Amino acid sequence: MLFLIPFVAFSQANNWEVFNESTTGDWIDPIRSSDAIDIDSKGSLWVGTYNGVFTYSGDEWTLIKDKANSFNPSINAIEIDAQDTKWIGTLWGLVEYANGKVVNKYDTKNSDLPSNTITSIAVDAQGKKWIGTSKGLVTWDGNKWNTFDLNTDLKSPHVQSIALDGNGDAWIGTKDGLILIDSKGEWQLYSNTNSELPDNDIRCVYVDENNTKWIGTFNRGMARLTENGRWQVMNPRNSGIPENHILCINKDANGMLYVGTLSKGLAMYDGQKWAKYTTKNSKLKTDTISFIKIDADGNKWVGMFDKGIALLKSDLVVKKGEGEE
Repeated sequence: MLFLIPFVAFSQANNWEVFNESTTGDWIDPIRSSDAIDIDSKGSLWVGTYNGVFTYSGDEWTLIKDKANSFNPSINAIEIDAQDTKWIGTLWGLVEYANGKVVNKYDTKNSDLPSNTITSIAVDAQGKKWIGTSKGLVTWDGNKWNTFDLNTDLKSPHVQSIALDGNGDAWIGTKDGLILIDSKGEWQLYSNTNSELPDNDIRCVYVDENNTKWIGTFNRGMARLTENGRWQVMNPRNSGIPENHILCINKDANGMLYVGTLSKGLAMYDGQKWAKYTTKNSKLKTDTISFIKIDADGNKWVGMFDKGIALLKSDLVVKKGEGEE
């Protein structure tokens, strides 16, 4: 069934720049995680790849090297706290990196991490680190580890995304549902059997300025959960979202939502109309979008899986129109 979907078209006035081995000489790929990028207080980009951590301050890309305390180059997550300390999640544990060196390395032998495969990291307003792994969730406040027993209600405690809202609540996307952990430490599981969540394989969770939760699933599109508990499901049958396989979500200061997909490129949604960038109408080198990060100037940094990073620099110019999606 085809639906008439309002859409917007965007100008291509040289607002793309691509960073990969062919343009920079650096192998800043593959990028496999939606959580593998952050920006420090100076505006420098920190990107985790399966070849290590790269930084970019506007001039050149630099591979982080620490000969005395080298850490595994396979990076799944990077989160920078208020002190500019970098918390780096690898396939072999958690790295604390500050002032140009590795300060600490945590693994299952010297901490309460349930697994050395770190999948997602978030830091709350109190500086507490929320750490997702392939075998569950822990928090670390610098003195004490707290482990959440997710095995009680989940077939798979594999954490894939962590988002913190304005109420101090944590939203945990797993392979087996969405978990809400409130500020008191009590938690609730949302699944496709007890809620309107369309799919239990949650690849990304994003909380916007209205405390609305945008939940990307791997098999059945995207769900929107408002502060008052109302659900809305978006898929190719009822909206202009290009496919059901959602890998990453972000939103800019103008209210434009950006959605990265597995095979249909980068989709944009302004609340009414949809549009998309692909390898056919932009400088994207692949239609698999790993992450979307928006900096203080509104620039969009787009992870292109195994093809590097694309930078969408300028504001988009909207052209009115309507067509079939």
